[in-house]
Amino acid sequence: YTTLSDLLLDGSDEVRSGFPSLKAFVERVVEGLDIGSEKVRVSVVQHSDVTQPDFLLNAHTDKQGLVGAIQGLSPLGGSPLNTGAALDYVTKNVFTDKQSRSEE
Repeated sequence: YTTLSDLLLDGSDEVRSGFPSLKAFVERVVEGLDIGSEKVRVSVVQHSDVTQPDFLLNAHTDKQGLVGAIQGLSPLGGSPLNTGAALDYVTKNVFTDKQSRSEE
């Protein structure tokens, strides 16, 4: 089985001071998942007035690499928040056939 998960993070200026807490929360969520190419795959996309993928579904196939990538995140910055555009981006660019397939 493969489960795809996208974590959409508010990376705007509004959360800059709270971003370390946000990363810690995401880390705790990931620690409880069974990460692997044929198991759970995770992408992280930040948004503010723009949308930026930090990494996509095929980027990390083990928990250690995924947690390291989360720890290395920096806030995107910007405002105002455009959640609708971010959701549209995820639908069109993250949950696609190309991104959903495991690397053979």
